[in-house]
Amino acid sequence: RNDPKRLESRLRNVRYIAELVKFSGVEGWGMPAEKAFYVLTTLFKSFRGYNIDCVCALFESAGRFLYRSPSTHAETVRFLQALMRHAKALNRNANQ
Repeated sequence: RNDPKRLESRLRNVRYIAELVKFSGVEGWGMPAEKAFYVLTTLFKSFRGYNIDCVCALFESAGRFLYRSPSTHAETVRFLQALMRHAKALNRNANQ
């Protein structure tokens, strides 16, 4: 289950999705931002292990683009707030 090759593969896929989302403005290229939000929603459903790394990788790769785009700003803020809530909950559980 904790295979480093599996983690690298997942991170590569998430970064690729993030790059495609950033190219969504180019005619004939890219992927709509809704796909990135779908990936985030799926990762947040089971927020542990490799999924945490994948969420971070997606925000590292496309977070600034999603945050600064007027059409995706509000949704990105909502996901960032959810990320902070999950992080605080994990910290509380680790400290107990």
